[in-house]
Amino acid sequence: MELILADISDLRPTMESLYLFTGSGALLLALISIIKYKKSLVKSLLSALFVFSAAMYISYLHIDEWYYFNIKNNEVQLSFKTGSARYIDKNDIVSVTSRSQRGGACIIYLRTEDIKYSSIQINKDLCKDYVLKIKSALPK
Repeated sequence: MELILADISDLRPTMESLYLFTGSGALLLALISIIKYKKSLVKSLLSALFVFSAAMYISYLHIDEWYYFNIKNNEVQLSFKTGSARYIDKNDIVSVTSRSQRGGACIIYLRTEDIKYSSIQINKDLCKDYVLKIKSALPK
């Protein structure tokens, strides 16, 4: 039996679109600073590079969040924003918990002995269902 769960968080942007929109925004900032504030091209491009680098660093901090999981046989597959996937043996999972956030969202934590994986879900009720479904698929 295969259990596939997904919700609207599957529509999160890919890293490529994040680069595109952040880079476009940084270049727009440079263009505005050249036209409106009469800054030099070099200063404007340096400030745009700084904005782009800061935005990429902030998104890099959250890159290790999984957004989709699939339970099949003895493995749990976690899919990440980067397009990569990790396969975790069900016996290696120590705990699955959730924590509610303001605005109806919640964070699901899936822990192994070595690593803690997290996922931000936008629907608190679905989050509880996901945790129960993962727990029910794990060995007792």
